[in-house]
Amino acid sequence: MIFVLDCSVTMPWILKNDSSGYSVKILKSLEKKQAIVPKLWAYEVCNVIAVAERRKKIKSYEALNFFKILYELPIQFDDEETDIFYQIHPLTREFQLSSYDAAYLELAIRKKLPIATLDRAIQKASKKLGIKLV
Repeated sequence: MIFVLDCSVTMPWILKNDSSGYSVKILKSLEKKQAIVPKLWAYEVCNVIAVAERRKKIKSYEALNFFKILYELPIQFDDEETDIFYQIHPLTREFQLSSYDAAYLELAIRKKLPIATLDRAIQKASKKLGIKLV
């Protein structure tokens, strides 16, 4: 099984800020499942890591170890071109999402895949569109 992985689920793996344990369950599911992400996922991950390092929440060696772990996980990047103006922007307008969040939603719609997210707005939009949540 393959699913769309949102950055909001990825970051608790290092920041340990998911009290529900949902992100850990998703991480464990990658032993048998695969995830797909839009290319911007890597930029989002790097940004969150950079901010966490600046705020002294993690050390640089922890960030490097985390990147190594991410490379070893069955996470693939979506290589298909998406028309940001005509596919992403309408989702931002309709569901009051950032363009970044809309990119995950668009990927789930286009690939007809469930999505793993902790983001309430993405969860709400997914339910309205009939997209399953992991």
